Amino acid sequence: MKRVIQYLFMAALTVVICISGFKLWQISKGYSQEADVKRSMLKYHPAGMADVSEEDLAVDVSEEDSAVDVKEAIHNKFVTDLQNEINRDIIGWLAIPNTLIDYPIVRSNDNNFYLKRDVYGNQSAAGSLFMDYRCDAGLKSGNTIIYGHKMKNNSMFGDLPHYADQWIFENYNTGTLYLKHTTYTLEIFAYMVVNADDSVIYNPTADKDEFYEYVKENAFNFVNPDTTLNVITLSTCGYDFNGARIVVLANTRDIGPV
Repeated sequence: MKRVIQYLFMAALTVVICISGFKLWQISKGYSQEADVKRSMLKYHPAGMADVSEEDLAVDVSEEDSAVDVKEAIHNKFVTDLQNEINRDIIGWLAIPNTLIDYPIVRSNDNNFYLKRDVYGNQSAAGSLFMDYRCDAGLKSGNTIIYGHKMKNNSMFGDLPHYADQWIFENYNTGTLYLKHTTYTLEIFAYMVVNADDSVIYNPTADKDEFYEYVKENAFNFVNPDTTLNVITLSTCGYDFNGARIVVLANTRDIGPV
């Protein structure tokens, strides 16, 4: 009987080791796949557009177009390339200095498709940074929500929890969102931990005054925002309690073509 128990224990231990090994392999594969996708996006990176001439861009602009339209067309080229060459669901690019957040943004007809798919549409544990399908792709919603996984190697939205630190919150407080026709500067004003079903934070059409008041009352870190501007909410998983979500909120200031 004792020997049977030993065999059962060894069998159970072997199963646990195999399952753990498989999960570690999946995690490692997910990190590797995310890194490969990110490297493949480098040639489209918006920072590289500063070195591209108007001739290289080969933008077709009619004589009737204004100078502003010409600037916008040139500015939009890398987003257009991403859409034409990679995926029509790509709507822009999000970059936050001093973090690893530097990725294209996608948007589909629901909030599930890119949860476990990369920007090419391939299965991926890291998923993609994706905009809530209820939000306007041109950032015209009062509250635009972007989701991403919190990866343990800090990729995707893995850096968002660092904004719980007051010094990081105060010093790494800007970002840039490049869309097809314009550019937005992000001015971070709040760090929160909320429920996944929070009816204010996850409401694209929340009343602006009520939204800002709610954030002020419940934020862990907060500075006075420009309440005349719309908001972008960056959301990822949290572990403070069951169903917790970490959100970093920023004003979106339209600075036009750059």
